[in-house]
Amino acid sequence: MIDAIVVAAVVVAVVLVVRARVRANAKGGCSGCGSASVCAGSGTGPCPVAGDAVESMEEAARAAVASVKPAGRGRSCCH
Repeated sequence: MIDAIVVAAVVVAVVLVVRARVRANAKGGCSGCGSASVCAGSGTGPCPVAGDAVESMEEAARAAVASVKPAGRGRSCCH
């Protein structure tokens, strides 16, 4: 039962992402943006704000991965 709920949640999330991407492509990349009317990049291509946000998230993810110490070869609680 829980598996079905998780699968349904993932399907809904994927549908929402695809819907947002289709709408964004139809409107020039500014679908749902509250600043579209005053943004210099509105309708000219990819959103510069979103690009900056994605870049900063990728940097944070790289830093987080780099800070994780590899597991030792010793005894594990799971094996």
